[in-house]
Formats: sequence, C-alpha cells, structure tokens
Amino acid sequence: MYNWEAGGKKHSKKAKKTGTVVLHTDEKVDLTFERLCKEQHPIESLNEEREAEKPSVPIGFDGPVKVAPKRVPLMTEATAQVLQQKLGFIGLLPSQAQCYRGIFKGRDVILHSRTGSGKTLAYALPIIERHLILETPRAGPFALIFVFSDELAFQTRSVLQKIYKKLSIGIAGMDSFAGKKLDILIGTVASIDEAVRGKKAPVSGPKRPREEGAEDSDAASDSDDDDDNEDVATGGVNVSAVRVIVVDEVDTTLGPRFSNSGRRMRNLLKTIRRANGSLSESLMTDFRAHHYVLCGATIPNWVIKASFLGEKKFYYQLVTVGTEKLPPQLEVYTTACKSSERVERAATILRGQSYGRVVAFGTVKELGSLEEVLKAPSSSKDSKKKPIVVRSLLPRHDEADRIAAMEDFNSKASNVMLCTDIAARGLDFTDVDTVLMLSLPAHNMAAEVFVHRSGRTARVGKPGRCIVLTADNDAIVLEAVAKVTHVTFKKLAALEGFAAPKAGSAAPSVKFQLKVKSAFKKNGATMTPEKVLQESLTEEEHALVQDVKHPDSTSTEVIQFTYPMESSHVITSKLWKYDVRELKA
Repeated sequence: MYNWEAGGKKHSKKAKKTGTVVLHTDEKVDLTFERLCKEQHPIESLNEEREAEKPSVPIGFDGPVKVAPKRVPLMTEATAQVLQQKLGFIGLLPSQAQCYRGIFKGRDVILHSRTGSGKTLAYALPIIERHLILETPRAGPFALIFVFSDELAFQTRSVLQKIYKKLSIGIAGMDSFAGKKLDILIGTVASIDEAVRGKKAPVSGPKRPREEGAEDSDAASDSDDDDDNEDVATGGVNVSAVRVIVVDEVDTTLGPRFSNSGRRMRNLLKTIRRANGSLSESLMTDFRAHHYVLCGATIPNWVIKASFLGEKKFYYQLVTVGTEKLPPQLEVYTTACKSSERVERAATILRGQSYGRVVAFGTVKELGSLEEVLKAPSSSKDSKKKPIVVRSLLPRHDEADRIAAMEDFNSKASNVMLCTDIAARGLDFTDVDTVLMLSLPAHNMAAEVFVHRSGRTARVGKPGRCIVLTADNDAIVLEAVAKVTHVTFKKLAALEGFAAPKAGSAAPSVKFQLKVKSAFKKNGATMTPEKVLQESLTEEEHALVQDVKHPDSTSTEVIQFTYPMESSHVITSKLWKYDVRELKA
C-alpha cells in the first residue's frame, strides 16, 4: 500500500513511528476506473462480519484460527459506468486517485489539495463504494459530512445524488427525518448537532485555557465541558451505525477546539462515539470502529494534530510548502483603482462582457451598490449587448433565495454572481471565466481567503483569470498574499472603458529600482545591477529593459529602469532574491 501511494518509494521507519504518514503528489498513480473495478484487493472486514466467516474447528482445538482475507474490488462496475457514460469522466482526477485506497481501507485521512481539484468525490467515492461493497445496511446514516454552510451542503448532496440515486441523502436543518431511511447526513456543526442531540444553541460558558501538561484528547474527563454528560442522543437521528465522519473545509467548519463551534463539535463527536461503540480505551485509535476524513485547500497545523484522529493517519499534502497554492492555469491580474471608483470600475468591466461569466467578491456595501448599478436600465449604446443577469449571495437574502441564486447561475440563467467571503470556500460555480475582486481581504487570514476566492475559477484543469482592483494602501496586503501563496501578479495596462492607450502612443510601463551591494559576489566575481539583470532575464526579456540609469552618479550599486507594464511580473518573479522595488510614476 505504501509503495502504490508514494510512487514506489518506501517510507522511512521514522515516518511510521510518528503516526503520520505524509504522502505527496504521485505522478505515477493510475487514474483509470478499470484497475479499481477489476483488481481484487484484500481487506479486513469489520469485526462482526469476520466472526461469521471463521471455519469450523475440532472440539478441544485451541490453536489460532486463520481466516483468509476477503478480496474485493475497489469500485463497482455500476458506479464506473455512471461516472463515464452519464457524467463524462474519463478517469479519476489526480487528487482522487491519490487518496482513494487510503480512505477505502478506513484510514484516518487529511487531504490538502488545491481548490477545484475534486475533493468532494475524492472522499465520497471510496467511502460510499466501501459501504456498498463491504458493509451491512443498518438503521441510521453510515456517514456524516460536516460543512460550514447550508449552500455547500446543498451542493454536496446534488453532486452525490447524480451518482448514487438510490442512496437517501439528507441535509440537517432542511429535511425532515421522521420515519425516513437515511444513508448520509450532511450539514453544519450546529444543524447536525440539533438533528442528533437536539441542541439548538451553541455550547455556552467561558473558554477555559488548556492546562500545561494536559492531553488534548477526546478521552478527557466529562467535566471538561458543561454538557459532556449529555451522552444520550435526543434529536431523532440514530448515529449508532456511523462508520465515517467527513469534515469538509476543515479549518472553517471545525474551528479551534476552544471556540464555540469547536467545543460543540467535540461534544457531538463524543455522543456519536458512545452511540456506535467506539468510545472506549481499546478502540480510541481503532480505525475500524469509524474513521475520519478531513479535507481543505488550506490546512493549518492544528488540523494535522487533531486529537480525535487515530495513531496511524495519512496526510496527503498535495500542496507542498513553497509552491504556488493556486492552479497553474490561473492567471492573476491587478489594476490600480481608487477606492471611491471600485463600484463604477467593476460595473464597467461587467457591462463590457469581455470576461465571460464572472463571480465578484467584495464587501457587503460594495456589492450592494454594484447590484443596484447593474440592475439599473442600461444606456442606448449598450442595448445591443446581451443583458447582464445578476444574482447575489448576500447576508440580506434568506437561505432559499441564496440556493435559488446558485441554481440560476449554475444553470446559466444568470452570468454574474456577487458574493461575500462566505461563498469563497467550497462552492463549485459552473464554468466561471473570471473572478473579480473589488477589494482584497484585509485581515490576518487574507492569503487563505484570497486562495479560496481565486479558486472559484480555473477548476478541474480549466483555464481562468482573476482580476484584483487595488488602491495605493493595498500594497502591503498584496505583498503578503504573494509571499504566502507564491502567486505571480500580472498588471493589466488597461481595462475596457478605462485608461485605454491612444493609437500611436507608447505602451504603459513601470519604473523599477534595483539595488545590488558591491560586496555581493557570484562564483568569485563581483555582481553589478546591470550584470544581475542580464543573467536573470532571457535575451527577449532583457531586450524590453529601457531607460537604464544610475540615480546617484557616485554609486554603482543602484540602477533605475522601465519595463512594459503587461510584462512587469517578470521582474518581480525573477529578481525576488534582490532588492527590487516598484517606483511611483
């Protein structure tokens, strides 16, 4: 198993001892359905199922009884046909193939994969196929899927129902489960908690800091939280048959342990483990009782160290440290824009219709103003253009309106979607050509939010673009995002209707300053700024350098030069090791 999942390289003993097996992208992984359907894979069945398979032995025989491991396919032929014939799949996506066996075998799995890489089916296919092939149906759901919003819950159910029409999939807080067969339950922490335990309010009480030396474990005493003693489920959903718990977009859905959401989730997990018999000293780390799958495009360290995960967990780190966190086919552009002009600029971009289907992000105030402008009657010169049909996911809309807005956009009844950051994660908008950001995220999670916003386009290998309207005071945030995500920001010289260069005029350029101290040497030779430019750029790129001069005639360490605006990202990306900065015109 290790060899298949790590490109034939054996894992070191040290990695096994730590309890976390870290797996990176495997370029040799088999993406075809054929191998999953035909390969007979040995797997240990659940305890009670294995008990019935023991052969008869003579009376008085006290030796070990050997039971041959059951051999099963990893995917049913029916599922493969649906994926290929009805949904147009030609094979699994790399992230799905990478973690398929780990999840199928019941390991605790953390999946860190880029936005738009197919994480929903990455966890759903092996979980459901394992249930259909190996497990005996019981009363109650066999899987719980935690998400951070009702919109994401609705989308997840829609994806699964296209493949598994016979499964009963419910959404907590939206569906009634009285007298209804239920196979999978999807919802937020609050809605599933209410469905299982009947809890309508979050856990109250002051946050208690962790004591030094205390174990951060679900096995902590019941006195840790006020309602730990609530071990009887009263919400109506029977969780005794739960075999797997999925937490999608885990860093948002789960939340830190001592937040209200985190404390509530911790107590709910205890209730579930009591109900399905996995909360005991001998089964605390037994993945066969039930296992966890945590996934997201941004995985903080506390997720990897989650105390409820088993001793042997697989961490599929498909977005490695130091690499670009966005899809390689995504192009990210910035264009200067005053804060007071953002709504007008965004409206002009959208009315120009040169950027296809657009998802726009901004503050509630900005998006509200933009929606009013776009819905106002257009001028006569725009009458021949296709009308803009706008839908929005704003806090003022209720749940039914937001879901209806998503359906309209995904069915292409509308071509513009206005979203706040609540829709930046997880939601899969159909065929998005452009993501437009009226403003940058401005808090300590700016880089992570930027990744999720941009990830609404260029999904599943398709091309896409992102346009960011930036003001002068956005430089610090933009630089921080670039350092964390390793994305290359390109400059747009002009947008439709704004600052278009006149015919015959020179193309807009950017002025840079490069400083290389005279003490810096390479292969024993002193490097000058001119030498650095020549060695760092190709001949074609160096030919675009213009107006090279020394601002101080007494120093040769600093030069200033101009470079075409549309290619200015080449300078920042190739000279990042040096002191290079953009100068204001």
